[in-house]
Amino acid sequence: MKNIKDLVLYASVAAIYIVLTMLLGGLSFGPIQFRIAEALVLLCFFNKKYFYPLTLACLISNFMSPFGIYDVILAILSDNDLLSNSFLLIPGPS
Repeated sequence: MKNIKDLVLYASVAAIYIVLTMLLGGLSFGPIQFRIAEALVLLCFFNKKYFYPLTLACLISNFMSPFGIYDVILAILSDNDLLSNSFLLIPGPS
């Protein structure tokens, strides 16, 4: 039962990220990107288990970017850099 609850939690976090990114598409995609959804990245500093859902959500939302594959690759690299640093800097449950 715990695995199902975790899966639902991960899917919810990813869905919230994607919905926020799409609703605020004018700010989320452009030469200067301002994503309100990136505030969810702070969840990784409290619990590292949010690394994979947030990475997947960033990947999915960037497929809808007008910049195409460049935005997908560069955003994933920058998000993974930020999120993986939370593994190194913040002690806590993994």
